[in-house]
Amino acid sequence: MTSKRETHREKIISKENLALCVAHNVSEATRPLLFKYLHHGGFLYYHEYLGDKIIADQSWALEAIYQPLKREADHYAEFRDQWKGKIWLNRLFQVFGAGYSPDEKKLFLSFMESCGLCFRMNKESEDAYDPKAVYIFPEFLPPDKPQRLVYEWEQKAKEVRVLRYPMRWNNYFLVRSFITALGRKTSTDHIWRNGIHVSTPEGWFKVELDRAAKSILLYIEASAMPAWLEAILEELRKDREHASWEISSDYGNTYLPFDLEKWKQTRREKIAPSHAEMTEGTHPSDPLPKRLPDVPQVDERQVICPGSQSDAKC
Repeated sequence: MTSKRETHREKIISKENLALCVAHNVSEATRPLLFKYLHHGGFLYYHEYLGDKIIADQSWALEAIYQPLKREADHYAEFRDQWKGKIWLNRLFQVFGAGYSPDEKKLFLSFMESCGLCFRMNKESEDAYDPKAVYIFPEFLPPDKPQRLVYEWEQKAKEVRVLRYPMRWNNYFLVRSFITALGRKTSTDHIWRNGIHVSTPEGWFKVELDRAAKSILLYIEASAMPAWLEAILEELRKDREHASWEISSDYGNTYLPFDLEKWKQTRREKIAPSHAEMTEGTHPSDPLPKRLPDVPQVDERQVICPGSQSDAKC
């Protein structure tokens, strides 16, 4: 009888050994284009997060990566109420189950990161597979914006512009993908389930989902717009080529259509390149996550960890 491990052994393949490439003499130079075509066609899953691996059977991988997100499972409440969305790697691997090898579990974790489901918190250890490495899942974070952050925006933010992207439905994936892309660029207490605040030398910005209005809202100080607005909107747009934004200068009371291309042209004519764009090692055309520096993060929760008899700092 064929075991589960034997059945799944060929579910993961390396880019170098992809049988299709070998059989049809596809050159290494053109393989990335083929992988991209097969990925978008739904035949396999290919992403830089996976390194030299390709997931040939997406249904098999999806079954595994959604184990931690199953609402009916006992660990769902544990991750939300005890861990507050900040999960130790060893606990996450337990939830994947015993039917997968450690290497397969590592691949599933990379798959989850590439899908915008989680990100690794900045801590002293840079080992992504340290058993005590913490992975943050927006799905399990507290739903409400931290009150201290609300106060700071009300009392300290200057010349705030609000940009709104109306949607036909609440696109949780869009905002949570943005959160995971920028999660290492801010303090963990500046992130909640459907929003994130980021501080830069030029000014603040925050992105959040307005569930009642079915809209993505971007709050940004005017001083930060020349350096960061275009990159923020590009990161939020992703594959949505026709995202229609609106802008408000009175904190969201009234909105007007916002033309990004026109704004960029005006900016080029009137505003010199900012210092942020000239930071060593980056370029204005780089994606937002690459241009923003990582921020040291500390997790000071007190939770009862599985298998522990007392409170443990995680």
